[in-house]
Amino acid sequence: MSDETTPNSTTTKASGESRMQELLTLSRDVLRHMLDPQVPWATKLIPVLAIIYLLSPVDLIPDTIPLITQIDDLAVLLIAAKLFMELVPDDVDETPTVEASYRVQEGEE
Repeated sequence: MSDETTPNSTTTKASGESRMQELLTLSRDVLRHMLDPQVPWATKLIPVLAIIYLLSPVDLIPDTIPLITQIDDLAVLLIAAKLFMELVPDDVDETPTVEASYRVQEGEE
């Protein structure tokens, strides 16, 4: 067995950190677009319905299996977030946010 086939703990840690950063970025983008009036209300229903599913007692996988039920809930949230971001119109991403326009007006950049 060579060292090339075993995962390096530094690489695994960096991969985990990059995935966490990706999740944080996705969460921030979803929140920003949920507050954006240019995003259609029907598209905004996707994250809302995912949160309602998360809070409801109904699960795709019963609660008798401890760890799997949390993975089920996490999967629903991630799929909903990715679907929401796919359905956000492209021109909304290019529109400057309120914070960016405020900084430009104040002379910061």
